[in-house]
Amino acid sequence: MTAMYAHAIQMPSSYVVMDAEEMTYLDGGTYVAYRGLGAWTKISSMVASVSTWSGSAWHLMKVAAATSCATAVGTIVAVVAAVGAMLTTAAAGVQAAMVGTAILLTMSSGGFRASDTGFWMWTWTSVKPL
Repeated sequence: MTAMYAHAIQMPSSYVVMDAEEMTYLDGGTYVAYRGLGAWTKISSMVASVSTWSGSAWHLMKVAAATSCATAVGTIVAVVAAVGAMLTTAAAGVQAAMVGTAILLTMSSGGFRASDTGFWMWTWTSVKPL
């Protein structure tokens, strides 16, 4: 679908130009630098997050196995639980990769930058070099 405009887009007279640094919230928040002991403490927190994701996946797999032979409703629950288990297993894998990246960055350059995003007990962390 193509948009048709009769006039050029005009900005309000009081607009302010922002650079990329001011717009970091669009990238999921600011990245915090972790160095030395702080980096290893953050890595241990990330390992705990991998454990939470893996535990959720394991629980969903058990639910899927327990309800797979039941009624039609049980089959639906089993399918939803199996899909949830696959997604949480993938999330655990991505988070484990971020842990590996954080360890390598800490060992090679003394630290890393990280940004946390999460919901309740499920947290995922993005890692970047210093």
